[in-house]
Amino acid sequence: LQWAKGGVATPLGVVGVEARNGQYIVTIPAQMEAGVLLPAGTIMRNGEAVKSEPAEGGTRRRVVLRGAGRYVFEVK
Repeated sequence: LQWAKGGVATPLGVVGVEARNGQYIVTIPAQMEAGVLLPAGTIMRNGEAVKSEPAEGGTRRRVVLRGAGRYVFEVK
């Protein structure tokens, strides 16, 4: 799989997800909190490591997002 893109409508607005070229892009609307599961490794956002917790038996990492925005992640 080289890329994937999709979205889902919620009562607060559309949540968008895109994965390509080693980047994971998540867009969430205002007043939303979202838990995002990414592959295991060091999670980077805008070149800086972010807090994450193990998920799914250690095969993934969970990052919590709060507030509207476009979040771009890479896994090192």
